[in-house]
Amino acid sequence: MTLSLLSLDTLFIFALLNVRIGAIVISCPLFNSRNIPSQLKIIFIFMLSLGLYPLTQAQPVTVPPGLAPLALVLLGEMLLGLAIGMVAQVLFAGIQLGGELMSQQMGLNIATILDPQHAQQISLITHFQDIMALLLFLSGSIHHWFILAMAESLHSIPLAGLSVSDAVLPTLLTLFGKACVIAVQLAAPVSVALLLATLALGILARLVPQMNVFMLSFPITFGLGLLILSLALPYLLGAIQGAFAQLDDDLIRMIRALGAH
Repeated sequence: MTLSLLSLDTLFIFALLNVRIGAIVISCPLFNSRNIPSQLKIIFIFMLSLGLYPLTQAQPVTVPPGLAPLALVLLGEMLLGLAIGMVAQVLFAGIQLGGELMSQQMGLNIATILDPQHAQQISLITHFQDIMALLLFLSGSIHHWFILAMAESLHSIPLAGLSVSDAVLPTLLTLFGKACVIAVQLAAPVSVALLLATLALGILARLVPQMNVFMLSFPITFGLGLLILSLALPYLLGAIQGAFAQLDDDLIRMIRALGAH
C-alpha cells in the first residue's frame, strides 16, 4: 500500500478492516483485559490490519452514500468481530461457571475477590480456574487461531458483506451448550464428592442426634472439596484442553454461519 493508493475507497476499506479486527481483539481473552493499555491495543490492531490488508484488495467496496448507511456498515463490521471473539468468551464463561458451582458447594461463594481482568467480584476457585485456563490458552498458542480467524473471515465474509443467516442461532446454541458441558465437567468431581459427604452427614445426624452436624459440615466440605480439587487437577486440565482443541472448529463454524447467504 503506497501513498498513491490512498484514495477515499482505500481509506474506507482500511477503516472497515480496523473496525472488524478491533472488535475481535477487544473481545478476545487476555486482550480484553483492562490491564492492557489502550494505546498498546490500538497499535496491535493497526499492525494486524496493515498485515491483513492485502487480503481485501480484491474486494470491491465503495463508500456508502450518506451517514446512516455508513454507520450501518461500520456497525455490521463491529458486530461481526464481536461475534467471532464471543466464541472464546462463551467458553471462558463456562469455565467460570464451573468454578462458581464448586465454590458454592464448598461454601466459598461468600469469599470473593476483585478480578482485575474483568473488574468484577468472583470466587477464589473461579479465579484459580480462570488463570489456569488463560495460561493454557497462551501456552497452547490458542490466541494465534484468532489471527487465522481474521484471515478466514476476510475470505468468507467480504468487508461490508455481513449476512446473518438461519445458521447463526443453532451455532450460538451449540456454543452455549458446550459452555454448560465444560462447566459440569469441571464441577463434577467436587460436586459428586460433596454430595456423598452431605449424604453421609445426613445419615450421621440421624444416627447421632446429639452431634452438631451443622458445625461439622463446613470444615468437612471445605477440606474435602480442596482435596478432591487437588486430586482432580489433571482431569480439569485435560477437560479445558479438550474444550480448547475444538475452538478452531467453533471459530470456522461461526464465520461460515455469519457469511452464509
